[in-house]
Amino acid sequence: MSGQYRAVLLDIEGTTTSISFVKDVLFPFVRQQLREYLSSNWDSPELNDVLDGLRLQNETDIKDGETKETVLRNGTKEAEIESVISNVLWQMDNDRKTGSLKRLQGLIYRHAYAQGLLKGHVYDDVPNALRAWTESGKRVFIYSSGSVEAQKLLFEHSTHGDLCTFISGYFDTAIGAKEIGRASCRERV
Repeated sequence: MSGQYRAVLLDIEGTTTSISFVKDVLFPFVRQQLREYLSSNWDSPELNDVLDGLRLQNETDIKDGETKETVLRNGTKEAEIESVISNVLWQMDNDRKTGSLKRLQGLIYRHAYAQGLLKGHVYDDVPNALRAWTESGKRVFIYSSGSVEAQKLLFEHSTHGDLCTFISGYFDTAIGAKEIGRASCRERV
């Protein structure tokens, strides 16, 4: 069987990383750091790009009857931050996979990993499996609902060191939801 495939496509939650790390560490970390991150980076062009995406998604959600709350665009900084926090927490509470939410989480994770506040959990057998596949000529890809940046950060700052050298590429929901995205990944691999 080992000679019959050229690539391995892995998910993160429950495959390379414990679900509890995502649910009990990463997501609560965003909740704890959200206000501080927004306040400290409010004028950042990168954050503002993400906020524009959140606002566009919010407009769609309002039209579709998903929510009545508006992510403010022209209020005071404090009022806008409160509306962003409310929207982000609502999306997280509803396990939404919107691109802008995942990008914002990725920005917060980037800051945390750079500061040494987070270490990416991977199961103990993952480094050896990645190494074995790579050494046997297989290409390893990751597909997850987390942003590509968040995926890279998790493997770069893992509890087993930088594992990115074993990974040929990353995919997220920008190529489609998991059911559709996996088929799209196969076409791109």
